[in-house]
Amino acid sequence: EKKLPTSETEGGSPNIYETNIRNKIIDEYEAYQNQQMKGLESIIEECFGKCFMSCELATRIREMIGGEK
Repeated sequence: EKKLPTSETEGGSPNIYETNIRNKIIDEYEAYQNQQMKGLESIIEECFGKCFMSCELATRIREMIGGEK
């Protein structure tokens, strides 16, 4: 069975179709992560109110979960 070379290491040029799919997956995953962050922030906001979100503790929580400062 003959396989198409999909990368330089297999002796072919990078397969544009494979690259597009890989990029699409990365984009989708990043969008999903951003959505998760927004979801978490809105839960915190709902529970503790806006004043909690503006305090130093909220900033530290955001840093811990990898959000923006």
